[in-house]
Amino acid sequence: MVLRYIGMPVQLFIIAVFMLFIITGCTELEGTNDNGRKETGDAESSPPVSEKVDESIIDEIVELKKTEGTWKVEKKLKKMAEEDPEKARTIAQIVEERFEQERGVVTTEVPDEIKQKDKRFLQEYGWTTSGLINSFKISLPDNFIHEPGEFPEAIYWAYNNELNKDIGKDLKPYLGEQVIVNLYDVKESLPEFMRPREDSGRAIVVRYQEDIIGSWMGAGRHDAFACSLKGNSREEITGKKWSKWVQKVIDPEHSQERKLAELNAEEVVKQYWNAADAGDQEKAYSLLSRCNIRSFLFSNMDNELIYNQRFQDATIGGLANIKSVELLDIEEQEPRESQHDLRDKKRFRVTLDKEVRSTITHGGGEQSRFMTLVKETPETGWRIKGIGTGP
Repeated sequence: MVLRYIGMPVQLFIIAVFMLFIITGCTELEGTNDNGRKETGDAESSPPVSEKVDESIIDEIVELKKTEGTWKVEKKLKKMAEEDPEKARTIAQIVEERFEQERGVVTTEVPDEIKQKDKRFLQEYGWTTSGLINSFKISLPDNFIHEPGEFPEAIYWAYNNELNKDIGKDLKPYLGEQVIVNLYDVKESLPEFMRPREDSGRAIVVRYQEDIIGSWMGAGRHDAFACSLKGNSREEITGKKWSKWVQKVIDPEHSQERKLAELNAEEVVKQYWNAADAGDQEKAYSLLSRCNIRSFLFSNMDNELIYNQRFQDATIGGLANIKSVELLDIEEQEPRESQHDLRDKKRFRVTLDKEVRSTITHGGGEQSRFMTLVKETPETGWRIKGIGTGP
């Protein structure tokens, strides 16, 4: 199994812990056991490290990752490594395995026969594979509807299924099923409209049992939405800009959507900061527009994946780093015009008094933020499109 992610690529974290291991105790290594693991002279009388790890410690670190982020986990494990490097490495691996299970992403081997079939399939559309990046099992969502506060994986699959339809395939009959995703590097550049990211292309091939049920091009971390295998964009395929297409993944009759639709723009701003102060991240995320929330799919993504699996993977600090926040003042300002988004907009300058758990991207104290809101759809009302530090 490939260890990949606890907020940063796991390989890098384990290397960091291993360096501490070298500094504090590698001179004691004297041999190798039957499994190839190096041991100290008295290792035969010691129980395996995994047996010495208290399950409560694992639970504590997993919860720490969820609530306060990777930086806190890294700090704690590095401190552990100073006392017991091997134990710290083992804990890092167990935590990663726990997160991998929760994410529902399980790495798998790809038979050469399947690689060759995928290669020939992609060649039909002019794409030449230069190597397999990763292969894993993952469950498709039950539907293509994104509910308020949910991580936007449904948006990922709905968007790319539009690209998939451009080659005559459709994921809809397989929703809720476990599939295998094969991710390949390709030699060719993405279409001109993808500039300046035309050299970041990867081919995604989705298989159910022996059949290819989906395939499209991606663009890797930060913004992976790209094009169909024919080189067409979602907008070219559907004839709809994002602001119109996104209505397809929203159920306006959902009870939470209806409640949020009753809020005016200023109330959305107030409820967002109230939720942040209360530690209610789900409520805070429910107040973001889908255009905003889709960025969590790819921001800081491990490039061996096709999207992040949770909000915490995408951010350093973020909502999890807010210990408390008070909204001191809110002032409406003139919104900026945009030819790319013609929806109704409102813009606010807010003054906050914030206390953070740790100074990462910003500190605590009184500070200003500029918030842009859009009417996401006529039925669902105002949502936060962006929050920035400058006007």
